[in-house]
Amino acid sequence: MRRPDAYAYALARVYAKRSYMLKAEDFENMARAISYQQALRYLASTSYGPYIASAEEVMDVDRGLAQSYNDLFEELTRLVSGKAKAYIELSKYKHELEVLKAILRAKFSNVPKTEALRLIVPVGRYGPEVCEKLIGARDTSTAIFMVQDEELKGRLHVALKGAEELKSPYPLELAVDRYAYGLLGKAVEELKGLDRDWVRRLLGEEVDLKNFMVCLRLKSMGVKDYKNYLLPYKFRFTVEMASKAMSAPTLSEALTVVKDLWGEVPKATSLTEVEAHLLRRLAKVNAAIFLHYGFHVGILQALLNLKFFEVRNLKALLIGKSEGLPAEDIMSRLILH
Repeated sequence: MRRPDAYAYALARVYAKRSYMLKAEDFENMARAISYQQALRYLASTSYGPYIASAEEVMDVDRGLAQSYNDLFEELTRLVSGKAKAYIELSKYKHELEVLKAILRAKFSNVPKTEALRLIVPVGRYGPEVCEKLIGARDTSTAIFMVQDEELKGRLHVALKGAEELKSPYPLELAVDRYAYGLLGKAVEELKGLDRDWVRRLLGEEVDLKNFMVCLRLKSMGVKDYKNYLLPYKFRFTVEMASKAMSAPTLSEALTVVKDLWGEVPKATSLTEVEAHLLRRLAKVNAAIFLHYGFHVGILQALLNLKFFEVRNLKALLIGKSEGLPAEDIMSRLILH
């Protein structure tokens, strides 16, 4: 990354983009709108206006949200070069692979095509058309065969056997995560100075959170051999903590293992509630980057992460409005910070 004297313009652009992002009250206003169409009109009055103002179908809205994310990514990559740019490109790839995970989860679970497409948030190379093609595949194995990344494809074919044995798509999701975070972990070590320090913190917090959830989910599935499933590049969540979480007799006792890392999880009675709480904490960690010294690639990663959270929140909100859910139920599904 360029240093402060050569980075003022880039930093100003990043903070400007951050200021255009939606606030909690924007989501509250849309959640309390009297209809889906009114919520969409409100969204059109924000920075998303150019992307969804003329949207008539759900897929048009999806394309608009995806384009908004892609435009931010393109601008961020113009601000950096070399290994910093390569890292941001991998950060986007990780977000794209979140879409692939959703597709594979839907295919393995035999979710009807229309319902699956309604729930998926297209991003980057996994845009609406690609998502529709993969969801329309004959079965999970065929969908995997259509994946362009050859190394990932091979890993997924192996993971499919484990998924079939467990009767769960979770091994497929973990195969994607292990691949994505392996790439990112290697890219982090190619960075230097403040770039590496801040990115290590952001990526490490994210991997720690996911590894804790890996333990909880595998435990709930009766899987004891958890070490082969843990993601690479740990930060503060150690192997010893993972062992304690796996051996804890109850969910509440498992949560005490990470109390010093992330605080108490309020009124969590299910894994879904735990995960939502930890994701909100992760979103806050990314948002807090903007309160610190900003001349590093970490601030670009944080902005892209927050944008990904935002796009997914908008999708969840609009689905809730289309289903006529109460505002409180909609807001409880969002990962706000």
